[in-house]
Amino acid sequence: MTPTRETIARAIFETYSGSAVCQDWAKGVSWDRLLSWPGTIPGSRNPHAPAMVVDMIRDEADAVLRALDAAGLAVVPRDPTEAMMNAGYRKVGKMHYEPTASAQGWGEHATDIYRAMIAAAPDAG
Repeated sequence: MTPTRETIARAIFETYSGSAVCQDWAKGVSWDRLLSWPGTIPGSRNPHAPAMVVDMIRDEADAVLRALDAAGLAVVPRDPTEAMMNAGYRKVGKMHYEPTASAQGWGEHATDIYRAMIAAAPDAG
């Protein structure tokens, strides 16, 4: 599970576990507790129920990520990582030596640099 997917899944479950519509067994249960749940969920005879709940929540996190992607959005770190900064630096260096680079507007340069940095971000996809 990627850090972004994990963060979204944790938020979905912990919002659910703190809500009024939550089943009694899950009230106040943390995502970490659910991941290490020993045995069956109270009221359930299915020993796989905790894993099924985890899978369902992860599916919801995936749906959030697909919706963001379909909208042209990406979840990236607030501050660029070293890999992101290096990708931007390489893009600037490449544009500096291209003969047509000076003919392009800065907006195109900035877009290329930004996209290169995002492509190098953790969880980019």
